[in-house]
Amino acid sequence: MMQTGILIESGNERYVILGWNATPPIISGCKLEITPDDKDFGDVPVGDCSEAAEFNLKNVGIRDAILNIYLTGSDYANFTIIDGGGSYILGSNQSHIIKVKFCPNSENEKNAYLLVDAKGCESVYATLKGTGSRPAGPPTQPPAVEGKWFVVADAHADGLFFAHLPYTKFLDKPHGGQKYSVFFDKFGCVWARSDLDADSLHFYNLRTSTGGSIPVTTYGEGKPVFTLGNVYNNNEMYIFSHAQERRLEILIARYSDGSWQKEASNLYGLDIAPIDIYWDGKEKQCICGSYDYPYNIVAVNEEGSLNGEASASDRIGQCAKDADGNYWFEGLWSNKIYIYSPNLDLIKTIELPEGTSLTGISESTNRDIIAVAYGEGGGEDSIAFIFYADENYEQAHQISLKNDITFPWRCSPWDGDWVLIGGNPSAADKLIGINLKTFETRLVQNIDTMATGDVGLKRYLTWGWNWQPDTDAIKIFLGES
Repeated sequence: MMQTGILIESGNERYVILGWNATPPIISGCKLEITPDDKDFGDVPVGDCSEAAEFNLKNVGIRDAILNIYLTGSDYANFTIIDGGGSYILGSNQSHIIKVKFCPNSENEKNAYLLVDAKGCESVYATLKGTGSRPAGPPTQPPAVEGKWFVVADAHADGLFFAHLPYTKFLDKPHGGQKYSVFFDKFGCVWARSDLDADSLHFYNLRTSTGGSIPVTTYGEGKPVFTLGNVYNNNEMYIFSHAQERRLEILIARYSDGSWQKEASNLYGLDIAPIDIYWDGKEKQCICGSYDYPYNIVAVNEEGSLNGEASASDRIGQCAKDADGNYWFEGLWSNKIYIYSPNLDLIKTIELPEGTSLTGISESTNRDIIAVAYGEGGGEDSIAFIFYADENYEQAHQISLKNDITFPWRCSPWDGDWVLIGGNPSAADKLIGINLKTFETRLVQNIDTMATGDVGLKRYLTWGWNWQPDTDAIKIFLGES
């Protein structure tokens, strides 16, 4: 006598519930295995595809399996099934080959699953992983330059240079001299310190067309450098300035009615002679290296207390900050880069090829690092070394600059993948932008520049200030609005 009952499906299992004196549930009889169950395709350049990887799917059960094979996961679009995907019935003891390629459409690590969704038994899957890497060289058709960029630079004898490309204009203040640092504040004032006027820090308000200065202590060894710190109570700002006798002066200035006044200042004997000074708003400390022997480096807070100190074997030039918050110091005119933690513990020393003479280092706003240098042949061998954040800065990508700039000197963040590189005044050089991903270059102006600071008006992003420069004031100055 035939028994009747109810068929119940629970997940991938089927059960038949019969009447009185029912037999045990009927359990599905297919069983799937996939090998390998994980695959790392390694590094593949964006736009290319890997070799196909084979996955062997086998039904080791006693009943047929109804299958649907597809890709899933957060980055599944970066993988492609070239054979064996779709719907199948796989009989007992039968095998099925699936072929998958990794075709990354962007950089960084990608993860997905090759899923075998089964009817009648448990589903199985293989884990897929691969890393999209940078193409080997620049594309044949570089992407169009996007947007306008703000620039404030030392134009040496011509004063200061402003740009919101393609608009440009010169400001004949302060007059002449080398200005190693140029900063633009949140009220529309540009700041500069000239080596011809050692005891003044000048500012000029682009909104009101008025200027002034605040007194600072004369600098000694090193250069006429300074940095603007964080702004407090909306109109008070800390200023860190290099002073004579290897000291640092920390000033508090107050903004009112379009002008700045000095409120207070203190001198701290830190045994430094910096060629650059940086304010790290995230760590709330000022970073100073030494241009003259002894080559000391200090991290000092707004109260003049040391957060860290170190000694280098070379004179220290510029400094960059990477994605991990570490400081990269260029050994000026050497072939070495020194990497320090935020408290100035030495992490690593990078030795570049013999004959390299480093002159500048900076970071893009995407946290890639560039160091510029001239080689044994001088301007004929002007070069750059690029370290990418998504490669954990492990490799130095070397590119030539000889067709764009004779004597690369100072660097600063510009926008996105771009940085600015200024030429040395002794070479009557140019100010150029370079894209660290495509190596495309752009001429900004035929001027040499000594200034670093926020030449590209992006230092506030890379070093974590709590304020943003008033770039609308530059548009007013250039006649755009």
